[in-house]
Formats: sequence, C-alpha cells, structure tokens
Amino acid sequence: MAGRVPGWFAADELVGAALVLHRGLPVVRKTLAYIPDGPVIDFSTYAPRQVLSPLVDYLKAHGAFQLRLGPG
Repeated sequence: MAGRVPGWFAADELVGAALVLHRGLPVVRKTLAYIPDGPVIDFSTYAPRQVLSPLVDYLKAHGAFQLRLGPG
C-alpha cells in the first residue's frame, strides 16, 4: 500500500474509519461534513473524545465548518 489512508490507527494497525460526505457552500467556501453512519470504531476501547477530537481537527484543516453525525 502506498502511503497511509485516513482513519484511526493504533501503531500501524487501522482500528477505525468513517465515510465523510461534504456539501460545499459557495458563499463561504467551506463545507458541511456529514458522516451518515458511524464512525466505525470500537467505542468500548476508545473514548468518544479520543476519536472525535482528531476527526474535527482534520476536517477543520480541510475546510469543514460543521460536522454532523448520523446514528451509528
């Protein structure tokens, strides 16, 4: 595999992933990020803050102004 895919890792093992959909807003040039079903990760092992904080930081760095999570 060339390079590392986005997701949650423990050392080099992928332990979680999420499908993030973006809806662009032309006036503010930002996106609304939406995860319809997830993220998929073992929340009995990882605290929600431990999972969501890096996700929010990543999405903000890539132009998202809001994140909406669907049931998962």
